[in-house]
Amino acid sequence: MHKLRTLRKRLGLTQDDVAELLGCDRTSVSKKESGERPLTYSEMELLVERFREVDPDVSLVDLASDAVLPRTGTEG
Repeated sequence: MHKLRTLRKRLGLTQDDVAELLGCDRTSVSKKESGERPLTYSEMELLVERFREVDPDVSLVDLASDAVLPRTGTEG
């Protein structure tokens, strides 16, 4: 989940900061960032809520992987 790492760094946060928000340890955050352990929807909601305190434009799209996002438009 490179989007988590990118967003975390953009907001000037450390893995320890994110771990504190999620109530887990830094190793878990590292695994979430690498995609080894995906974020749950509730974790994404919590992070977006907290990240919006720093940047009001943060949304779930900033954390969701392409596989999680619904497809838009027509196929063809």
